[in-house]
Amino acid sequence: LGPGQPVFVVAEIGNNHNGSLDAARRLVDAAADAGVDAVKFQMRDLASLYVNGGDATDQAADLGEQYTLDLLARFQLEDDALFRVFDHCRDRGVLPLCTPWDLHSLDRLETVDLPAYKIASADLTNHELIEAACGTGRPLVLSTGMSTEDEIVDDDGDTLIDVDGADPDAEEQEIVDGAIHDCNNALGLEHVIR
Repeated sequence: LGPGQPVFVVAEIGNNHNGSLDAARRLVDAAADAGVDAVKFQMRDLASLYVNGGDATDQAADLGEQYTLDLLARFQLEDDALFRVFDHCRDRGVLPLCTPWDLHSLDRLETVDLPAYKIASADLTNHELIEAACGTGRPLVLSTGMSTEDEIVDDDGDTLIDVDGADPDAEEQEIVDGAIHDCNNALGLEHVIR
């Protein structure tokens, strides 16, 4: 990746496998057959992300949260199944990538030697997660789609996220390669129809 290099194509599979290991493998196969360089998935530990421990039946939660939790619980792969999909990616010659949504998921992903991580735009202000991801020494891709301009750059136009290291006050700083991914979170019809 970098200036003068060819375009690096990442197929976003996310949770589009609907919790099916077979569907995940088929999506990897389709992406590999299309010639992508990498495929990306998502990993969440619902118990650590949600105050109610990820309980979709929690009557105290609003209906939107219940609906989201139900979908996430049903449509994500178990960790070991996801790790088997990563092996399938490698067998097909594409790099497996993953977005950890929480520290527990990042710790689990560290056991499978991924080449890089992507931080979701919803987590651009989750400095604890970004610092932990920087601490792995792996390259990071930081998305900006759900962020405001004030969360991305300061008044001088300098990027506020330091992808070169986790803690600016630390005496020793490990350099981490990274990229800021400027993207849209949701495309309106005007972006699709021209």
